[in-house]
Amino acid sequence: MGMFGWFFGIEDYVSPWLQNPRPAVPADRDAIASVDILDDYSGVLLSSLLVAVDASLAFVGPNTFVAPYNGALSAITPTVVDGYDGYHLVLDKTILYPSDSVHVVRVTGQDAYGNIFDQSFNFRIVRFAKIIGLETNPYEISLDLTFDRPMLQDDNLRSSANYHFDNGMYARKVDFIDGYNVRLWVELFYGNDNFVLTVDQKIKSIDGYSLSTDADSYGIVPFKADATFTNYNGMVRTWHESTIVATDSQRVYLAGTKGIDVFAKLSNSSRFFRWGQIFDEYGIDAMYVANFPSDLVITDTTAPTLDDPVPAPSSFASAYTHISFKVADATTAVEITTLRVYINGRLAFSGGYGGWSTGWSGEINVEYQQLSVEMWPDTYFSTGSIVTVRVIAQDLMGNELDTSYNFSIIIPIGGFGGAPFGGAPFGGV
Repeated sequence: MGMFGWFFGIEDYVSPWLQNPRPAVPADRDAIASVDILDDYSGVLLSSLLVAVDASLAFVGPNTFVAPYNGALSAITPTVVDGYDGYHLVLDKTILYPSDSVHVVRVTGQDAYGNIFDQSFNFRIVRFAKIIGLETNPYEISLDLTFDRPMLQDDNLRSSANYHFDNGMYARKVDFIDGYNVRLWVELFYGNDNFVLTVDQKIKSIDGYSLSTDADSYGIVPFKADATFTNYNGMVRTWHESTIVATDSQRVYLAGTKGIDVFAKLSNSSRFFRWGQIFDEYGIDAMYVANFPSDLVITDTTAPTLDDPVPAPSSFASAYTHISFKVADATTAVEITTLRVYINGRLAFSGGYGGWSTGWSGEINVEYQQLSVEMWPDTYFSTGSIVTVRVIAQDLMGNELDTSYNFSIIIPIGGFGGAPFGGAPFGGV
């Protein structure tokens, strides 16, 4: 009986293909692009691969990444996806993509049988939210920011610590005006020729966009006159559009849209107090008045008082409590720039420079003869710990309050509220 045999061969007619392109959804400007390059039989020929982004070469097989697509995470590694062998390509760009842009990734090459492929995918970089308006309000005690899209009205937008100024200026409070606008109540907007506001990336639009990292800083120029007496030293605040502040040996003349104010001045005196905050008929802070010696004779030798602290001294509170209190003065008023608050020995707020320390935010309302203060920690207090609050402040005549108190952080025990009735979360802060 004779011998016989046969042989057969398998032809590969299927070209490689792309799978799992990323980003698959609109991405941030630091997006990392990736894709799987797969083949059904003979395998992708690594040395044949060429990758371009927006027609600029990004990768040359077998292992060369071309700047700026040669970041630390750029890689080409073997992979198996759904039973098919291939390579996983990662493109880490060392510079940011432009905001509101679309990018095309093109991959060409062949498999070991010579089947050529040329495929592309694209991804989109989100259009970042932007601040399109910054207006200084009358008397330079507040700024209005206007965004180009509705903003998410959450704790991040409301947090005064998310609005950073240089040169010691700070926001003490943030008001929501509407979806597009917020108002920053500010302090120390004087003493320098200009200030820069930087807005934190935590703030996002209602559709999830954060602020553009290439446009989150804004210059602000306070009003400054050529006179020897001006709000450059913080003593007088006026309408921002005022153009005339003049002095002679006896008086200061300040011209604004509501008329002319005249202040008595002693030519041989350099000592003066910032005297009070005037409230107009709508309750809005109007301006500061400088009190030179002999202008007004006021007797005030009593220091401010600490009122209505929550949590109360020696009380119990939950780990996520806020801290609130009032600093009041019976005769004159409390100067916010003298206010300092220490929590467990660490400075949390400094009214004299910079405002909120890292880890703290809140709001401070300047009210009639008192400051109403709320302190918001970024993290929870430790259960079982004791929290010490120290408050230092002066009235307009320099009388100083310096007082401390403690409260305890309870360990949640479950049940109704998990805390003593009247503490957080029922009736507390």
